[in-house]
Amino acid sequence: HLRFVALFSMVALVPAVLIALVFGVLVNRGVDQWFSENVTSAVQNGALIGEAYLDDVSNEMDVDLAVIAEQLGPVRPLFTNRIQFSDALAQIAELFGYPAIYILGPDGEVLASGEMPGAPSYMAPPRAVLEAAAEGGSPPQQVTENPDAVRSLMALPAYGEAYLYLVRPLKPGLIAQMRNGEESIVAYREAEDSRGRLQAAFALCYFGGALLVL
Repeated sequence: HLRFVALFSMVALVPAVLIALVFGVLVNRGVDQWFSENVTSAVQNGALIGEAYLDDVSNEMDVDLAVIAEQLGPVRPLFTNRIQFSDALAQIAELFGYPAIYILGPDGEVLASGEMPGAPSYMAPPRAVLEAAAEGGSPPQQVTENPDAVRSLMALPAYGEAYLYLVRPLKPGLIAQMRNGEESIVAYREAEDSRGRLQAAFALCYFGGALLVL
């Protein structure tokens, strides 16, 4: 009777051990693939591409602000004729590829505008942004959503206490995609930190399965 029980136990134990070993290897390899260098790079690069694109747009707008401000100097006499001045702004906007260019007053009110068809709705810059632009230095920028756009501002001393305000639309949904990408990176890093616990959990599951076979 004891030999029969021992023989039966050995017959049951061998496949249980084999199952545990095979599934253990598969799980470890699967988890390792989840956190492989290629997967990590793919998760991170998705967000980095969007950030790099925004940086390019921001740098381009900084240059355009300086050039447009210089070009607005000679047309200062037209400022009193808002219709002609708006036409001049619209021509500059079309030349530089902007859907809208604004001249703002000290409180963010629109003094003059050159808008192309389909331009995003005007969004007044916050007081803090106006104050930062008045101090000089790098033009402050806002990235807004719905519609997605980058909005940049710089002081325009030639026009008194005025500001030059540019709007560059972005691909619809880009900001949401970037936010989702950043959230994915955070979640991926949290999962990577719990990698050992994940493997241990799988090991316990397979160990329990082996016991059931026994």
